[in-house]
Amino acid sequence: MLAAATKRLATRAPAAARALSTGATPDGKYFVLQYSYVPDILEKRTPFRGEHLERARALKADGKVMIAGAFANPTDGAIFVFTTPDKSVVEDF
Repeated sequence: MLAAATKRLATRAPAAARALSTGATPDGKYFVLQYSYVPDILEKRTPFRGEHLERARALKADGKVMIAGAFANPTDGAIFVFTTPDKSVVEDF
């Protein structure tokens, strides 16, 4: 089910990062956050990457992120799967 949702998201061309929910966890929600990268992101992200990864690891350790990562070949986006009933966790990230 998650793979199918990820595939559907990956085939769309979103204008910006988006979050959506599905009723799949015991508390009723997954949130999927998808990034669409800007040109030259690999060069532009360097000053922010350390803090970004630190925050992602902390959310993973707290059980609020199931999986996350950048797309490769081409590196044109990323996806995070949050496991929290609180949408503000996603919005604050």
